[in-house]
Amino acid sequence: PSSKNDYEAYGMAVLSRFPIYDSGTIRDNDYGINRISYVDIKKQDTLIRIYNIHLRSFALQNEDKEFIQNLSNNNESDNSRTRKLSRKLKNAFELRSEQAHSLKKHMNECQYPYIAVGDFNDTPMSYSVNLIGDRLYNAFKEKGNGWGVTHHALLPIFQIDYIFASQKFQVMNYQIVKQKLSDHYPVWSDLRLKP
Repeated sequence: PSSKNDYEAYGMAVLSRFPIYDSGTIRDNDYGINRISYVDIKKQDTLIRIYNIHLRSFALQNEDKEFIQNLSNNNESDNSRTRKLSRKLKNAFELRSEQAHSLKKHMNECQYPYIAVGDFNDTPMSYSVNLIGDRLYNAFKEKGNGWGVTHHALLPIFQIDYIFASQKFQVMNYQIVKQKLSDHYPVWSDLRLKP
């Protein structure tokens, strides 16, 4: 799928060596660059859906990040900045939850084996990640190891990028590539369709 905007210089894409049969975007909660798209690829006689996911971020600005980093060093509280930051966090959690519900509904209606991959902007304990990952294979849990850190910017202790697969797949391996190509480490997994 493709979409055009006049304000960003980057976006989302699915590259496939197999023919792309269909594509689309889940428009229920499309927030600019934070969206969910999908492609149906044809491998031999089997259609496979791939969901490409970028859930709503916290939209933290540099001043927010500096405030968070300096919280432990600052004995004085800044109630207005704390409230502003709290509203941003609450808003992002709510919007991700809406996106997760739209995606889960779409996945439940999917007739094909499917894979859900991308930047979920949330931790493994979050509501959104657990809702989306319910009854799916989590490639990291199946074949990964360690903490699974995929984000190395502000607080470099989080896994926020995931590869989930429907029960029709077998996870063969999983790896986090420790190269700083962006604020996220790339992740990859080999998945095999079960016979």
